[in-house]
Amino acid sequence: MLVLFMIWLYLNWLILLAGAQVSFYHQNPNYLAVNHTEVRLSNRLREKTGFLIMYLIGHNFCLNKKPWSLLSLSEHIGMLPEPVDEILTSLKKNSLILETGDDPPAFLPARDIETITLQNILNAVRTADSGPLTFESQPVSVPEVDRVMTSLEGAISGELGNTSLKDIILPVVK
Repeated sequence: MLVLFMIWLYLNWLILLAGAQVSFYHQNPNYLAVNHTEVRLSNRLREKTGFLIMYLIGHNFCLNKKPWSLLSLSEHIGMLPEPVDEILTSLKKNSLILETGDDPPAFLPARDIETITLQNILNAVRTADSGPLTFESQPVSVPEVDRVMTSLEGAISGELGNTSLKDIILPVVK
């Protein structure tokens, strides 16, 4: 009799736990993945997502709309929360956005959007993974390659340097 009771108890708990898992994944489908490998964005997609996140946060701020949370941003963009959170973290580290104390936290611009340049956003997103380089890990310097890199940075700075987040949001708001 005790053995039957233990089997009955085991099966009931098995059904309860399986039901809880099904319920969780039904409510949170973004956690359902075939394999849980780390999502790595290409540099270009990372930069585009950084600009998109800052645009959405600034746009809602200018229109006095509800601020974006991590989940609402990831759902709107159509990405998993992990890479979006990684970009939000790099934007926070560079003092471009602030996290509210709400539950769940929402995000606001850290300063006037007129003072946040597109170059600031690009630099924040680009430097997210880079830590300090040790002497051993620095690449060899070749003058021709150095000139190309300087030219590339000059072109980006010339194009984005004086354009603020407000400059790309205001034409849409009007």
